[in-house]
Amino acid sequence: MEDGLNAVMDRVDSKRIWLALLPKHTSHTFFALDLCAWIVCNMKNHLKITNEKDWPVLFGVTIWRMWYWHNQFVHTHKTSSLSNIIMDVKNRSEELIVVYKSFDGQRTPKTEQWIY
Repeated sequence: MEDGLNAVMDRVDSKRIWLALLPKHTSHTFFALDLCAWIVCNMKNHLKITNEKDWPVLFGVTIWRMWYWHNQFVHTHKTSSLSNIIMDVKNRSEELIVVYKSFDGQRTPKTEQWIY
């Protein structure tokens, strides 16, 4: 678990990415939590990083992409600039938000029934 935390929260490169995405007033609180609390608080936006409901999406996409870039570097030695990384995170987050909002309220839950 320590390696995962290091890859998405504590590494210098990761910290630069988070600092580029976070409002200035939230960075101290953001980095002060243990891993479990950090994930839960951000996925539920308990830290009130932004007033928007979209922070959990941006947070999740950022972790996903950080893990991707970490693996790219480990396996292929490819790197990317901070500006390209931030642009990638924001674009992918926006795509997911648009798709999610297009389905919002349209999905009807299936009734549970036993299959015989």
